[in-house]
Amino acid sequence: MGHVDSIGLPAALALYSLRLTLRSGMDPNGSLPDILSRVNQQLLAHPLHRTSAGLFLGLLGRQKGVIRFVNAGHPQPLVLLPSGWTALGPAGTGPEANDDSPLLGTEGAIFHEHRIGMQNLAALLLYTPGITHTRSPHADDFGTIGLLRALKGARTDSAQAMVRAVTDAAEAHRRSLARMHDLTVLALTTKH
Repeated sequence: MGHVDSIGLPAALALYSLRLTLRSGMDPNGSLPDILSRVNQQLLAHPLHRTSAGLFLGLLGRQKGVIRFVNAGHPQPLVLLPSGWTALGPAGTGPEANDDSPLLGTEGAIFHEHRIGMQNLAALLLYTPGITHTRSPHADDFGTIGLLRALKGARTDSAQAMVRAVTDAAEAHRRSLARMHDLTVLALTTKH
């Protein structure tokens, strides 16, 4: 899941380039940091769409029970563990999982691959910054707190119910204000 940090033609060209580079260079057995490095070089090589972008790239290894992932400045996904919802990051899960990885479009960016076992994982939730940046009429961001509050009341055995809970809560938060950002949410559930 990803996002581009600009609008208009430069953003559209950057997004097109990102998608093309990812599709043509994706090797499920290859190095995820190498894939992001190629995407980053492609983005830097074209001055017409010189912009930055965030991307979370993850591969589910169902046979090995492991998620391999690399992050390039995208919001950290949330994972549902027996202890509740928490952030997924290079340090594992929890508050220390914050990631200061560079955005795509950054000269000399270095990306690192991480892994998490799926044995205790009940759900995974990815979202674009538009969710957390949704503003209320009082200029309050929905934020991670709003996201976690929405998930607290959601059915966790249904990806569709989790997505609906988050998007409905973000829409209710902004009330009558025009939508300023995209609201993209992806939820995955596991069966043990």
